[in-house]
This record gives sequence, structure tokens and C-alpha cells, in this order.
Amino acid sequence: ARRPVCWENPACDEDGGCGVLSRADLDASVRMWAWLRPLFVLLFPEEVTNPPWGEPGTVSSPLRRIDAMGRALGLRPGRCLLKADSNLAVCGSVKARGGMFEVFNVAAHLAKAFFGGLEVRESELQSVFDPRGAGFSSAALAEDPKLRAHLAEREIVVGSTGNLGLSVGLGAAALGMRAVVHMSTDAKAWTES
Repeated sequence: ARRPVCWENPACDEDGGCGVLSRADLDASVRMWAWLRPLFVLLFPEEVTNPPWGEPGTVSSPLRRIDAMGRALGLRPGRCLLKADSNLAVCGSVKARGGMFEVFNVAAHLAKAFFGGLEVRESELQSVFDPRGAGFSSAALAEDPKLRAHLAEREIVVGSTGNLGLSVGLGAAALGMRAVVHMSTDAKAWTES
């Protein structure tokens, strides 16, 4: 209700550095996106059943040839491409895709703890969920009634006035979770609606 809030990532140093991503981090994210495909097909069938590239459930955007720009840059035809993330399925932007990934990542950690009868540690939520040996599919996040009831008791909070807040809200709502989007007091009126 328009109260100032400040959260500082404890993993970051005083200069704002939050660590270097490794090849292992990238591989973990690729595994997670692959694991999430059945969930995306269940939740957003119209948007991801026939993606521009990849298997059904892949959240992808088309590559478009922009030969006029290529000629201006001295490139052969077909060598200059535009990644049209403005047409990104479900999310509409790269930042939004990241927000939805994070919501589903948190939900996967919560599901693993739920099915295992464990508590989730905050440090786990800051890592990419490893689906290998999880014992459940991503579809369970949408289909298992007991898990859905458990997720409905959870709340996802984000600070954003744009695509990130929209995608976090969309992802949380799709899983039955509550989302709270904190917005700057100088946000444009249209972003609040």
C-alpha cells in the first residue's frame, strides 16, 4: 500500500556483482526449460503448441530475415536476422520469459518439498531446479489437486512496472498462486491497469 521497500540480494557484493554464470548454470537452465515444456502446453496450448522453432511447449520467438539492413551493413542476403522477441509466445519479451521461468522454478522447488514432505530452504529457491530424479513431471504443477492447493497458499512478490511484473503475475495465476506486484509511485497510469 505504497510503502517504501528495499531488498538487497545477499549474494551480491558491495559493488553490485552477483557472481559469474557458468556453463553449468546454462546447462541447468536448458534442462529446466525442457522439463517445463509439458507444463507450458497444458497452461498455454494456443501459444506454444506450434512454436516458431523447437518442440511443443518451447517458448520461442521467430527469426526474421532483414535483408535491407544486411545490405546496408554489407552482408550477403540471409545473413542479417532479427530475433522478434516482441512476438515471444506467452510472455511477449525476454525479461518476461525470465520472470515466468523464475515463478515456475520456485513452484518446482515447492513441489519437490511438498512431495517429499520437506521444508524448502531459501537458498534452494535461489538455484535453478534440477528436474533429474525429481520424481514428478512439470505437468503435476497444473494437474495434481493437492499440489495445486499447496501452491494456492503461496504468494509471489515482485517489484516491476512492466513486462516482468506482468509475467510473474501471469505465471503465478496459471499455477493458482497469488501474485503481488509492487510498483513505483512514478509508474504510468496505464501500467497500473
